[in-house]
Amino acid sequence: MSNKAVMIVVAVASVLLWAGLLYFMNVRPPDMLNKVIFFGISVLGLFSSLAPLSYALNSKLSKTRGYKGDLNRALRQGALITFVSVLLFGLYMLSMLNWFVAVLLCLVIVLIEVTLSLRGKRL
Repeated sequence: MSNKAVMIVVAVASVLLWAGLLYFMNVRPPDMLNKVIFFGISVLGLFSSLAPLSYALNSKLSKTRGYKGDLNRALRQGALITFVSVLLFGLYMLSMLNWFVAVLLCLVIVLIEVTLSLRGKRL
């Protein structure tokens, strides 16, 4: 299966996950188990939304890394952005989020991505 086909499947899964999340929020009461299920569906929905977006942006803006390299980079970037988004949302729900923490976490994610992108390259 080509990279574009994989990203199309992931994008279709994204639409289904967001529709499922919308249905879940309107049908189920907000108890503790349903909050955990909400976070699980939203993590999968964010990841499946951000990975194709990252793949599309990388195909236009950066150099190709071959068949598996482009897909791995898009999946890694989607996972990192999803991780920081859920972490920021969790900190917001716990009333522990301020601008300094948000900017610091985003900078850490950018630093991790730059480090992983430069791995194996000679400068």
